[in-house]
Amino acid sequence: MKILMIGLNPRVIYNIENIKDDISLYIIEEEELYRNNFKEFTSILIKGIKIGAYQQSLDCVEVACKWNEIIGFDAVIPGREYSVFAVNEIAKKLRFPRLGDLAASSMTNKYKLRNEAYKLGILQPKYKKIENYKELISFYRGKPMILKPANRQASVGVVRINNGDELKSAWQEVTNASEGNKVVTERQLKWEYIAEDFIEGHELSVETFVKDGQVLFNNITKKLTMSNKYSVELGHIVPGDFSDEEKKSIIAAKQALIQGLGVENGILHSEWMLNDKGPYLIECAGRAPGDNIPELFELSYGINLFQIFINILSGKNAVFPDKPIGVSCISYFTAQPGKLLEVIGLDELKKMDGFVRAELSVSPGHIIEPVTSNYSRMGFTIFTAISHKKIYELISDAKKTIKFKVM
Repeated sequence: MKILMIGLNPRVIYNIENIKDDISLYIIEEEELYRNNFKEFTSILIKGIKIGAYQQSLDCVEVACKWNEIIGFDAVIPGREYSVFAVNEIAKKLRFPRLGDLAASSMTNKYKLRNEAYKLGILQPKYKKIENYKELISFYRGKPMILKPANRQASVGVVRINNGDELKSAWQEVTNASEGNKVVTERQLKWEYIAEDFIEGHELSVETFVKDGQVLFNNITKKLTMSNKYSVELGHIVPGDFSDEEKKSIIAAKQALIQGLGVENGILHSEWMLNDKGPYLIECAGRAPGDNIPELFELSYGINLFQIFINILSGKNAVFPDKPIGVSCISYFTAQPGKLLEVIGLDELKKMDGFVRAELSVSPGHIIEPVTSNYSRMGFTIFTAISHKKIYELISDAKKTIKFKVM
């Protein structure tokens, strides 16, 4: 199959490389990002790369359509959060299975998603679009709240405000949030902001496969997050350990969202906060999950998430297992700020039962900054087990085993 990917994503490509089908990848990337990040990147699957803007731009649509006349693509998929809207437009032009117009516009802007969810009666926090500091002050009602960008990714700029004294610093932090080399800087992008009440509960995500408007499969992932003002994800467990009643309420809420947004085809990665009142919608993306959840999905269900994603978007059948074959988790590494001197315990970690792999993104000499987003984490380890009890033991043991010596 000839697959067009908008936005080069090495982790997505890593997962697609494990697909047994004959796949050829063709990629459209922002000129600046290709030049700065991916000029040396290679994969046996990549047969061509072209330049085209997709971050708050639809310039890539014409590039894709002209390229299709030569190649004859079978499907188009998003490699990045910022390419979801453009992918839907390309698929519409080429008459490929796609997400759907309302779903694509809502799932790339958290404020628009909130408005649509409100119409559908889905549980969610009180919210308001914030355009300046005065509007933030007026929204604050003396209880914890969240301030975040409405159209960024990877928890960048998501800040919890606990009291009125934190309003000004939070506004400055969120409006000055940066993704470094993940977004273009040579043209101006417009960022929007939203404030919403903080909801207590257990955080989770739901990965849902949809074909021709019908839900084929749901997986519920349990999230492990930081307990401070930043919503940084420290781990995921697939599938999560939820009761049958909890699962029923979660899936019902997701079904209502899918029907209300007119989702046609694809995979949806939605995040929710579950408490005694039910599941509260946090956000929903019209793409495959990140944070190595696809790898956990394959370990726990025995199928490649991107194989199914590509099958759906190319009009093919998708087959799912009746039940999981195990439980898997990813646990992310963090450390106190400072200069990293040494990483201790990695060899012992690799000897633990159920160890799959570990990856470090830092080395001695690295200056460790405070953890404020998913980009701030320092690596991870992945385990698999036959029960949730064993998975929790492995997560605990891993934290005791690996140490970061910092000065």
